[in-house]
Amino acid sequence: MSVTACGCDGAPVTWEGGCAAVFPPGFAPVPYSHLGPCQTGTECMSTADCGPDETCAYPAGAGCAAKGQCVPSGECACDNLCCASTSAPACDGTATEVDCRGYATKPVCLSNCE
Repeated sequence: MSVTACGCDGAPVTWEGGCAAVFPPGFAPVPYSHLGPCQTGTECMSTADCGPDETCAYPAGAGCAAKGQCVPSGECACDNLCCASTSAPACDGTATEVDCRGYATKPVCLSNCE
């Protein structure tokens, strides 16, 4: 059986194994934010471009080329390996928070960050 999940970096991950789609922590090849494909929202420049209960955020795994996407606002479901938010270098030289779904308030610098 093939299993698809959305990695903590916002990139899709697929692996073979098990007879069920839900595995205990440590059985996935990488930490993931949720089972199922990564979801993309409407492109945005700010939260004002999004609908009610949505915020404009950037997929952390896309690096400095990331485009803003409208994603659901609110708390993350804390039932898997990437539960907490983390700090990461932003492409503008500041820091940004990456939430448990793999979204940040600014594009995340993945390499050659100063």
